[in-house]
Amino acid sequence: MTLRAIIIAVVFGLLSMLWMHQSGMIEGRGNIYALSTPPVPAIFAMLVVIGLGAPLASFFKKPLKKKELVVVFMFLVLCIPPITYGVVELLLPWMTTHIYFATPQNNFDRSTAELPNWYYPHDAELIRQMYEGSDSGAVPWKPWLYPLGMWTILMSLIFFTGLCLVNMFRSQWVDKERLRFPLLLIPISLVEKEAPGSHTSFFRNPLVWIAIILVFIHHTLNVMHSFNPSVTALLDYYRIGGLFTEAPFTNFNHVRFFYRPQVLGLAYFVSPDLLFCTWFSFLMQPAVETAADIFGLRQDPGFPFSYEQGSGAYLALIFVFFWIGRHHLAQVARKALTGDPTIDDSAERMPYRWSFFGAVGGFIATIVWAYMSGFSPKFSIIYVALLLGFGLVYARVRAEGGVPAMWGLPLQPAQEDDFLPPRYSLAHPCRRPFRPRHAQFLLLDGTRLLHVTDGVSGRKRGPRRPLRHQD
Repeated sequence: MTLRAIIIAVVFGLLSMLWMHQSGMIEGRGNIYALSTPPVPAIFAMLVVIGLGAPLASFFKKPLKKKELVVVFMFLVLCIPPITYGVVELLLPWMTTHIYFATPQNNFDRSTAELPNWYYPHDAELIRQMYEGSDSGAVPWKPWLYPLGMWTILMSLIFFTGLCLVNMFRSQWVDKERLRFPLLLIPISLVEKEAPGSHTSFFRNPLVWIAIILVFIHHTLNVMHSFNPSVTALLDYYRIGGLFTEAPFTNFNHVRFFYRPQVLGLAYFVSPDLLFCTWFSFLMQPAVETAADIFGLRQDPGFPFSYEQGSGAYLALIFVFFWIGRHHLAQVARKALTGDPTIDDSAERMPYRWSFFGAVGGFIATIVWAYMSGFSPKFSIIYVALLLGFGLVYARVRAEGGVPAMWGLPLQPAQEDDFLPPRYSLAHPCRRPFRPRHAQFLLLDGTRLLHVTDGVSGRKRGPRRPLRHQD
């Protein structure tokens, strides 16, 4: 990590934040670019930095090294998703909705009475200005510093705990199980002279330029259509469900065929087995619902309880991953507790002692934060464990399968609330930032951070599996 890499990363980070603010908050359709995996602005910044290699080398007196390019990429991967719909765009409104939208009918005032004083600013005019704007257009930051500081502590605790947790599993996943990390093929290919599994550099591969031209045409037509509806646009999806208008096939109404270029390109690196499983499972849900309607077996409108089944699968995978890595985790604990010299952790980005006590300490600190916010310890211990566990499972799914999805957790708001009794329900707006779906961004970023550096560090780990599935 060098000063010039940090400077470049900060500059592109600020530009990316302005970009996402304009497209996400003002235009309202740009979240998919920030929450994609990897974020579109991060890849775009990498291409710009590489394209400006000669001017930057002249300005900084020497060319950028590939490790510095990785620093820029990872900085953007870490800073872009949290500022959008992933964290901040949800956190700020939910801190104050129980005040601004309180009515005698929704009883939000009852929930407000149970909250600690630091949860939100207590100036009603300040909250009104948040939603309606101030007369001068300026943001009065001072009253927000304390609440934002407390929420920043929570997000930092989750990120740090998740980073320690995935670092404990890094050697198990990378060195022993040889996970493929398909989504890192693109950034690694950009900084390496040869793409992994190929003897051709990334920009000399004709398939790359064919893809760039096709994507350029696709998006150009969409942009022209937005300004002039008479221009034919390819759009991003086709609603197949519109063909099913008669019962009992109305269960297929929500089915849409997406052909977003970025998703199709990233899906190229996903195993065909996983792609088939994804398609099959997705189409089986409305098929089962239709069969149940035909035979009169659907007594509950939630049948076949897909999200509940997915949550059960995630819960089972938590135990599976800990069981598979039990011997490695035992070594991590022994190294942390006894300092056993026979266990070598010199190759880790973080010593096992730091990872172990960081994960334990971060977990305890998160419980303390939850207790200070009104959660009962007997429920918050289970909930935070599930929050971190679900994030760990999705990090593993993404690392092994390379699924380029924004939301990978099998939880909708109603299912997330079911983890807690009514008194501690997350249905209340100000409790929603404390949800499992937000942990996935923090743990996934930690996993990428630990692994992407391996791709350019030159460490010898033996032959890797090919990133493209071989038939």
